[in-house]
Amino acid sequence: MAVCGSSNLCYEIQALSPSCLLSFTATEVCQSSHLQALICQGQQYRQHYSDLFLKAAHYPTALERLYEVLVILAQLIGVRTPNGIRLSVRLTHAQLSHYTGITRVTVTRLLHQLVQQQRLYRGRDRHFVLLGKCYPCKRDQF
Repeated sequence: MAVCGSSNLCYEIQALSPSCLLSFTATEVCQSSHLQALICQGQQYRQHYSDLFLKAAHYPTALERLYEVLVILAQLIGVRTPNGIRLSVRLTHAQLSHYTGITRVTVTRLLHQLVQQQRLYRGRDRHFVLLGKCYPCKRDQF
């Protein structure tokens, strides 16, 4: 994913999985049409998922918001299994609380609810699996 800026800007980036950060000068980018295309593609990708997370933040119930964030994460970092989509990164309740704006205690309660509804499973390795077919909720308006 591309993060562009001038040399006097500072970014703090938190990754969910091991990541590598590459740095290119403006001259290198200008001289490589392939690199320009990759950066443009990365920015479009980042914008798409930023929009999805922003949309999820406006869902009326905490359960919908949490499930939608899990679905988006499944699209980003999920691995398809026979049962559903396994999130390839172990997420804590505190992390999910941070991503959704829901208290940690409520996240724990809602995760239990999703397990009871058979929409979610937490494996022995503590990875979440979204069961069956999971698609983003169909909402056109906030």
